[in-house]
Formats: sequence, C-alpha cells, structure tokens
Amino acid sequence: MKIAKSALLALALFAYGQAIPAHAGGEDDLKVARIRQDSPDSGFLFFDITIVTDGRPSCTAQYATLISDTRKLALAKFEVYRPNPLLSWTAFSRGTMIPLQPGIWTVTAVQCASLNRTFNFRGTVAQINVNAREIVNAGNLVLEISVLKKGTFFTRAAFGEQGKVGELSPDAIAALRACAPETFAKAKRRAFTVLHP
Repeated sequence: MKIAKSALLALALFAYGQAIPAHAGGEDDLKVARIRQDSPDSGFLFFDITIVTDGRPSCTAQYATLISDTRKLALAKFEVYRPNPLLSWTAFSRGTMIPLQPGIWTVTAVQCASLNRTFNFRGTVAQINVNAREIVNAGNLVLEISVLKKGTFFTRAAFGEQGKVGELSPDAIAALRACAPETFAKAKRRAFTVLHP
C-alpha cells in the first residue's frame, strides 16, 4: 500500500512539474512585462557603479539618482552582496536594472556605504540616451574620488570626482542574468558618456 501511495505521489509531482513552463523568466523579467503593459515605450537600463579612492574600491553603491532631459527623476537601487556578513563589512554591488522613459538621462547623485557610514556624492557625472523600448547595458561607471581639502572641526572636507566607464563585473553579469535572463540577453552595449566638471 505504501508503495502504491509513493507511486501516486511521484506521478502527481511529475505531472505538476510538467505543467510548469520549461523556461520561466527571472523575477525582473516579470517586472519588465508588467511595466511594458502600463508603459509600452519604457526602455530599460542595466548598469553598475564602483566608487574608487586611491585606486581601490572604497564604498559600495546603494542608490543613484538620474534625471532626464524632460526633468523626470528616477532612483536606481543596487543589489548589495556581502560574502561574509558575520565576519566582514566587505560588500560588493551586483548592478541594477531600471525602467526609464525615452530620453537623455544624467546621473546626478550617488549614495554609497562603507562600514557603518553613508556617503552622498552629488554632481552631473555621466549621461546616456535611452530610446523607446530599448534595453541598454551601460557597463560599470567608475567614480574616482579624490580629497581636495581635508575636513577640520570647523570645515567640511571637499572631494573631487572623475569618472570612467568599464565593463560589468562577472558577479554583476551573473546576478543580472539570474534576475532578468530574457531582458539582459536583449541588451545592447552602449556606454555612459562621462561628463567632466
């Protein structure tokens, strides 16, 4: 009797498994489909930001603010990965995907975290054009931060920033492919244009 029940359970599970599509898109692929229903012209931008001081990553990007040429605002949230959350404060960004209306979009602010401190960098750093229904891989925007003036008890420190664009890291690519395999596969490579102050 137990064997018959086990066989029926196995058959039911097999039939249930067969009802699931062989290739289901990732979680973000479903979001893309929903956004496209409400806003058919939306484009999508994949990118990452790395903050570097003295040639080394210094803090992990958490958010970036973008503004369009039509004055629309967008907030990008990055996936932050901590390999050893109990043993180390070390964290890495695994990139982001953000829906955008067609237009020229400018990165105007970046928030990043290091240990238990949060830093905000403001200024027009980079720009990219996103067309209607377009999916763009803009790469990794690397912001090199330099200390122009050290802070004192009475004055704030002053920082300078310079940008360059590189490729997404293997970790970021793997994470973005896992979340949005169908959408990421359609992305065309177009790098940010770095705006120098």
